[in-house]
Amino acid sequence: MKYILSLLLFLQILSVTAQTEVFHDISLLYGIKESEKWKFDSELEWKHLYGEEGWSRMSLDLYATREAGILSFMGGLKNNYTFDEDIVNFWEIRPWIGVELKNNLTERLLFRQELKGEFRNFFFNDNSYDFNFRTRYNIALEYPLEKIEEKEDWVLAGEIEWYFLRNEEINERFINSREYSILLSKEVYEEYLLTFGVRFEEYSNNLINENDKAISFVLLFEM
Repeated sequence: MKYILSLLLFLQILSVTAQTEVFHDISLLYGIKESEKWKFDSELEWKHLYGEEGWSRMSLDLYATREAGILSFMGGLKNNYTFDEDIVNFWEIRPWIGVELKNNLTERLLFRQELKGEFRNFFFNDNSYDFNFRTRYNIALEYPLEKIEEKEDWVLAGEIEWYFLRNEEINERFINSREYSILLSKEVYEEYLLTFGVRFEEYSNNLINENDKAISFVLLFEM
């Protein structure tokens, strides 16, 4: 517990002393059902900004994946609630579709690409509504650091993701951003997956027409 409190204190100090915004991004992924070809999953996420703004977002994503060799076809429905004392809080309902391609570059090095299209519906607390369509493109390299008895132990992943918006005139924080992630994953208790790391983001702030930066400390627990 003391380590968690120390980390939270460090994030608070960093957010005050640096211009770069500091977040934590905590997720719990739960597998609902799995067959030979289909997977049904859910993900609960809490992203929070440290500092005076107090920006937070709670999310629930329900999605299905269809395996087809090296290709996977995905689709789901994500629900976000974003709240902050300085903005009009809003609920977002986001149906999305995607495709993923995986290739083994070597025996142990995996190259992954993912393309998503998101239909974003915004319902603001002042009774206004907005919509935009956004595409996301992610590339990643995954490399197991060590194998123990033919089983991967630690896995290191580097990712880059681009976000593209057709319409930028919307009251939202992140527009046309790029994210760079370094993540470590490890299987724990023989059936769960723990992933943690750092994500650096560059995004265009449409309110003041300049680029901003953010850093997120990522923690994902997969059941």
